[in-house]
Amino acid sequence: MALSLFKSKKKNPLLELKTNFLHRIDFLLGKQGLKDEELYHVVKDFFKQYLHLDYEFTFEELIEEFDKVYLDPDVKQELIQFISDVGLIEFSENAYNEREVKEFLKSFAWLIDRLIPLKVKENFFDPELKKIVEEKPSEVVKEEEFLKQETPQAFKYLVREASKELSNNNVEKAKALYLKALQIYNKMSDKDKAENYKLLRALYNMLR
Repeated sequence: MALSLFKSKKKNPLLELKTNFLHRIDFLLGKQGLKDEELYHVVKDFFKQYLHLDYEFTFEELIEEFDKVYLDPDVKQELIQFISDVGLIEFSENAYNEREVKEFLKSFAWLIDRLIPLKVKENFFDPELKKIVEEKPSEVVKEEEFLKQETPQAFKYLVREASKELSNNNVEKAKALYLKALQIYNKMSDKDKAENYKLLRALYNMLR
């Protein structure tokens, strides 16, 4: 049965993920004799679930994974800096003391809050994405040539097609279309990025 485009009664898995890991961080913050290795274990566990990774990754590989998803630029910069710092802890010859580890955990909790807002929309499609899915697309005679132009119109076409694939539960195909749309978005002018920001974010949230 096709996935309903605009309604979802299921519990939001992102909010559940956020709640679980904030509780885990609270437990660690109250723990005596906290070791630095417990920090990078909880960080890796979170991102393994957040990004749906099925392999044991290094922190360098984790940073590369974030090139495949869309994040607010400020959040992404802070996130990559945090991951880089935690990566240094894992291979440092000098153990970090308990106070330093707890400061990292507090920063991590703050980042989780930025990655997963408290009120994540239950409807996958926000009004902007709903509008583009429902509008009648212009005819694309030669799809391959059209997409090679990497225009905002090609970006919207990919967003629309990815949304349709999701409505039919074709998640992997939708993800592939999303990545193509992301590549075009990253090459846009600042003006075009501003105009298409909501669409890309909405599609990303839907894929999550």
